[in-house]
Amino acid sequence: MRGTPEKRETAYKAYAASEGEDIKVLLRRLRDEHGIMISATTFYKWKREGDWLQRAAREKSGLRYGETMLLRLNKLIEKFERRMDKDEDVEPQAVYAYVNAVRAAVTLSEKYPHRADPEKMKRVAEEILEREYGIKRG
Repeated sequence: MRGTPEKRETAYKAYAASEGEDIKVLLRRLRDEHGIMISATTFYKWKREGDWLQRAAREKSGLRYGETMLLRLNKLIEKFERRMDKDEDVEPQAVYAYVNAVRAAVTLSEKYPHRADPEKMKRVAEEILEREYGIKRG
């Protein structure tokens, strides 16, 4: 049986979310929730051909990495802010690094919203608008 790419992707997503769930339960869920009826043999063939085990591991580690990077960027931003509060004449390189750290943190906070402080991200976005574009809000 040759499955469409959409069916294979749906089966992969169910597999990745299953966390070691019994194959019979997984196949039943694919059938009942997604209308995908496949045998265990087909499932294992798709899993092998798509290298799902490695793919799931890469995606999981990427999630942890992204969350870790967001936390680190937030600490770096706080460090820059403390430095700028103390020194009114901050070097252009430091401002450039700060703005890039803020941009990266905003991007990651959209991907991992449960790790971001919404008030801080709003304030940071307003600072970027003011510094880079001269737009003052609120």
